[in-house]
Amino acid sequence: MKTLAKWSVEEYHRMVEAGILRDRDVKLLAGEIVEMSPETPIHSPYDSPSVSRT
Repeated sequence: MKTLAKWSVEEYHRMVEAGILRDRDVKLLAGEIVEMSPETPIHSPYDSPSVSRT
């Protein structure tokens, strides 16, 4: 059986201030610290080789 800790906003902010979450892109969502996916660049339709730039 797995037990997850739920974090308060205050606890999350203390972890950030203490540097525990440094170098990690995380958010507090519904009491859980979630690592966010890296953002990808916006793709232009002109980046596709099948689109002609006339």
